[in-house]
Amino acid sequence: MSKAKKSKSAFNSNKITRLDFSATHFKAWQLPSDMFYTGVANKVYPLIQKVFSAQPGFTPATSKRMAIILACYVEDLVAGSGVWAAFTSLFKKKYGKSFPFYNIREQSDLFPYDDDKPSFHAVLFLLWYVANDVNPDTVLNPGNPALRMLAMSLMPDLLKAYDDAPDTPARPILLSEEESGIPLFYQIRNLCAWLCDRCYLTCINDIDKVTTEFRDFINRMIQSVDDYDPERESYAIDSFVPMNALIGPLAIPAYEWLAEIVCLYHEPEEEEYISILETLKSRPYGYYKYETVGESELILRDVNGEILTLAAASMPGGRFSPDIMPGRSALLSLVLVDGVWLMNGLGVHGLPEEVYEECRKIHIAKEKNHKEAYKYLMMSFGKQRMGVCGSYEEYIKLAYRGDDPNAEVDAKLFADIRDAGNLLYFLNSDGTVSILPGWAQSVRMNDNPYYDSNDASHDGIALIMDHSLSTAEMRQYIIKHKLVPDAALSSVISPEAGRDMFQKNIRFLNDYSDRDTMPVVMDM
Repeated sequence: MSKAKKSKSAFNSNKITRLDFSATHFKAWQLPSDMFYTGVANKVYPLIQKVFSAQPGFTPATSKRMAIILACYVEDLVAGSGVWAAFTSLFKKKYGKSFPFYNIREQSDLFPYDDDKPSFHAVLFLLWYVANDVNPDTVLNPGNPALRMLAMSLMPDLLKAYDDAPDTPARPILLSEEESGIPLFYQIRNLCAWLCDRCYLTCINDIDKVTTEFRDFINRMIQSVDDYDPERESYAIDSFVPMNALIGPLAIPAYEWLAEIVCLYHEPEEEEYISILETLKSRPYGYYKYETVGESELILRDVNGEILTLAAASMPGGRFSPDIMPGRSALLSLVLVDGVWLMNGLGVHGLPEEVYEECRKIHIAKEKNHKEAYKYLMMSFGKQRMGVCGSYEEYIKLAYRGDDPNAEVDAKLFADIRDAGNLLYFLNSDGTVSILPGWAQSVRMNDNPYYDSNDASHDGIALIMDHSLSTAEMRQYIIKHKLVPDAALSSVISPEAGRDMFQKNIRFLNDYSDRDTMPVVMDM
């Protein structure tokens, strides 16, 4: 083989293909404009790979993903698909700012900000969005000079691509069932599946990791009725994830993304569906009791005692099965569409009445225990939900007022904290206490003798962004009371610049860290 042929073969092995690009589309549809955007991706890929090839953990696959995402971003703007516009719109509604990290009013003379054209700040954010996942143990500073230089270098090609782009179809639109032949709920769920599976900005990176616990739950549910079928498992996952996973940089359900997209960029045919999308809600699996059963709808009661109306539209065959009758129990996942609840995916129907009654009894007992525990511990902690202790003995004496807690405290908790010092604790509203041994130095509170600003600079970031450490309530408490003021991202400019970047974006970074997650799976 000649040297020239070897070089050509090596180049082709790194080339982004049309199939790579079209995979980002709804149902991976191939469009006439795909070859143009594939060319854009291949144009920017070598420069991305050149900049990052020497960085640890940064593979050619990551560079390709960056290139494809940037090409998709241009396609999104040209087609008016609304994905990027929905992100910036939702961001402003939630955080009161126009953009994460960067001040778009600080205009670049070369590339002034424009919502309708490729933006330097948007490109910079998308580069960070991909690069930050390369090393899960660290948070890349969004102001990293290498990212800024790369974004500046890529802008001419992306602006030219926008100007030269051919006519580009946008996403499929929502239609009436008469026109499409598909009920509205399934059209919505299909578009939500696209946002979860393929969309350049919102797709889940590792679906197997996200669905592991849910897969186990579904297997147990199917096996409980002696009806295991791999296809049923697949259908349960494919229906549940689009309506429940938290996705994209804002870590919100796909239907919230879709509602904003349709609100901003809708055809006349979709106008009537905007209010339906804006009021859509999803409930993960829970136990219910059938109160009354009619021909087209029935009345359900959840374990809180709340009454819901369930339509038969999404039931197999569009009707209720014979084993659905008043007084019996069910295990269901539900979605609220246009004022009525629909079953989402698989359900277990016709369970004995005792199943619901036992679940409700357990639920009420737990709620009562939670309230009593919360009240007891609030008094013990002097009405302060967060505090520090120097040792295990000190914490036990404080929390249990000198009483022997052995009958009440989990043995594993004793093992985890017995030999640890500098405890940080937080009382959650359900009466549980989050205890972090060795973390007292990370929060700045009155009368905290263990606080260390140097340790807090990095430990404070972990408290907010490592969600295995703390509960959502604990993080919100820390943010609200500004307890990690020294937490700072690494910065080549100055420690103050790194601190300023983190503090100004702390709420967004907390939410961002919940992306690609699923609701906690209930016990069966």
